[in-house]
Amino acid sequence: MAVAPTSQNDPRSSLQQQITAMMRALGEHESGMDYTNTGNGTHGASGAYQYEPGTWNNYGGYKYAYQAPPAVQDAKMRADVMAHYKEFGGDWTKVAAAHFYPAWANHPELWNQIPTGPGSNNPTMTAYVNDVMKRFGGGSGTPVSAGSGSGSSGDTTGTISSSDFATNFGYQAAFFDSDPSLKSVLNQALANHWYDSPLGLQHFQAALQNTTWYQKHSDAERQWAQLNSIDGKTAQRQIDAKYADLKASAVSMGVNVSDGRLRQMAVDSLKFGMTQQEDTIALGHEFKYTKQWTATGGLASQLSDQFAKSAYDYGVNISDKDKFNWVQDVLMGTKSSDAYNEHLKQQVKAAYPGMGKLLDSGMTTRQIAAPYLNSMQNILEIDPNSVDMTKDTTLRKAFTYQPTTPGTRADTAKSMDPQLMPTWQFEQTLRQDPRWMQTDNAQKSFMDTGVSILRSMGLVN
Repeated sequence: MAVAPTSQNDPRSSLQQQITAMMRALGEHESGMDYTNTGNGTHGASGAYQYEPGTWNNYGGYKYAYQAPPAVQDAKMRADVMAHYKEFGGDWTKVAAAHFYPAWANHPELWNQIPTGPGSNNPTMTAYVNDVMKRFGGGSGTPVSAGSGSGSSGDTTGTISSSDFATNFGYQAAFFDSDPSLKSVLNQALANHWYDSPLGLQHFQAALQNTTWYQKHSDAERQWAQLNSIDGKTAQRQIDAKYADLKASAVSMGVNVSDGRLRQMAVDSLKFGMTQQEDTIALGHEFKYTKQWTATGGLASQLSDQFAKSAYDYGVNISDKDKFNWVQDVLMGTKSSDAYNEHLKQQVKAAYPGMGKLLDSGMTTRQIAAPYLNSMQNILEIDPNSVDMTKDTTLRKAFTYQPTTPGTRADTAKSMDPQLMPTWQFEQTLRQDPRWMQTDNAQKSFMDTGVSILRSMGLVN
C-alpha cells in the first residue's frame, strides 16, 4: 500500500529537529544506529546509515563510512537529508525514499516494486518508506549522536549553532577559532543561513577554500584524504598517535577534554597539517570559564597559583575571570608570564608614581612596602601579612605622599610628583591612627607619660 506524503507541517519545533529525527529513523532502519557496521565485509554499504563507497565518496577523508567517527557520519547524513528536503519540497516520504534508491524517490508509482529487482533481499520501496516513516513519526528530534545539533527556533528554516555547523563538516568549533580568517567565514555562514540549502553549503565551501589558512593547508588535506583512501589502517594509527599526544598535552596543560572531542581534534590536526602551536591553541580553546572556576591540575594550576601570588606581591586585585584569561593566554602561547607581571607593574606605577624607579629595578610592591609594614607591625601590633595594600588608607597615603617645604603654597605642593613618605614621618601618622589607641604600645606610652608627670610633681620617686 502507498504511503501518505508528509510535509514540513511537523509538530517538532524546527527544521533542524525534524532533520535530526529523520536521520535517526534512517539510521535505525539501516543498521540499528551502529556506526561501526562494516556491512558484508567486502566494503559495500557500511556505517550507521549504510552508505555505499561511491555515495560516501571519501567524505571527511575516510574511504568507507564505518571508518569515520559518528560526528562525521552524521554530518554527511545531515547534509544529504537537508538537500533532499529542499529537492522534494518538504515531503519526508520522498526524503526517506531518496536514501534507499534516489532514482525512484520522485516516482511513487514504482514504490510497490523492489528497486534492485526480484530475488533481492531488499524490501519494496513502500515497505522501506513505511518503516522509516513509522520510526520518524515516533522520533523526538534528540541528537543522533554526540555532537549532532538540533534547532530551537520555531521558523521552518531552522537554526543551528556554530558548534553544530562545524560538526556538520567534520570539524570542531575550536578549529575555526584558531584563525581569524576561518572565524570570519563561520560567522558569515551563520549570518547568511548557508546551512539551509545545497547552494549555501557550496558558498561556505568556496569561502572556506578562499581563506589564507585553507590555502596554506590544502595540500595537507589532500595528502590526508589520499592516505585514507590508500591505507586506512595507517591513517587510523596516525589518528591514535595524535590522539595520545593531544591527551598527554591536555593533561599537562590542565585542560579537561572528552575523549570523543580529543579524537575529533586529532583528525582535524592531521587533516589540515596543523602545527604543534595550532594544536596547543585548539586545546586552549577547550579551557572553559565558569563562575566557580578553579584550575584543577597541570600547568593551569601552576599558572593560577603563580598569578595569584604575583597579584599579592604587587598589591593588585585581580578577578577570577581576569586570572582565567591570563592562564588561558599563557597556555595557548599567545602571552607570557613575564607579560602578566609587567601588566601588574604598570598598574602599580600608574597608581603610585613614586615607586616607579624601584619597580623598574625589579622590586615588587610588597618589597618596597616592607619598611612601612614593619613599622605597622611594631607600632600598631598587627601582622604585616594581614595588611591589604589595596585598601589600607594609611599605607596608600604613604605611597602617594605630596612633599612640602616651609613656605610652599598648597597648590604648588599638589602639583609636585607624588613620592614615598619617609618612614619616620609614616610612623608619626601611625601614632595618630585610631588603631594605635588599642595597642599595648599606646597603653605603655600613656603610663610612662603619667609616671613622668607625677615624678616631676614629686608625687612619686
